[in-house]
Amino acid sequence: MPPAPPNWISLLIAKLCHDLASPLGAMGLGIEILESNPRDQETFQTLKESHQNALIRLKLYQLVFSENPSAGEVCSFLQRLCHLKNVKLQQHGNFPSPPSLLNIITALAYLSVETLINGGTLDLHFDGLHTRFHAYGPRVLWNPSLLKILMDPVVDEKAWETRTAFMGYVRYQCQRINKKIDYHAPDVHTFTLTLL
Repeated sequence: MPPAPPNWISLLIAKLCHDLASPLGAMGLGIEILESNPRDQETFQTLKESHQNALIRLKLYQLVFSENPSAGEVCSFLQRLCHLKNVKLQQHGNFPSPPSLLNIITALAYLSVETLINGGTLDLHFDGLHTRFHAYGPRVLWNPSLLKILMDPVVDEKAWETRTAFMGYVRYQCQRINKKIDYHAPDVHTFTLTLL
């Protein structure tokens, strides 16, 4: 088992706060505008989307760090996420039952959807011990430094910064249960992550 990362709890809390700051800030601004112009439908829609984004982020962290997430919860979360991000979700096979795998699957599916910056499709394939995330759309955009952390055989100290803590934690959890991640991207429109 890999050694526990230093200060990971405080880093992940800082990351959660960072991720919530933008949608909550937008909600506050939207409320101020609506107080002076209650009929502003554009602001109302922005406020609604910010609220949904904040709820999605909270649910993500709840599922990834839960000791006993259910397949139903994960499926419901991914459906809501994909609807919000204009991504079509297609599932092939059934979710595995071990909670440790569901934690990782939730995180990798979320990261996959986030790379589809202009919408697209996410295919989830469950085949025995392997899970495949095949994403495609108008444009796929991964942050190279974050992808490197996810793919490195050993999680180094650079993974344990606020900006990269979530990705580092996912990689650490994979190591704990002896799982590996394979990544293949033939072009800027598609990629496949495979949890081996």
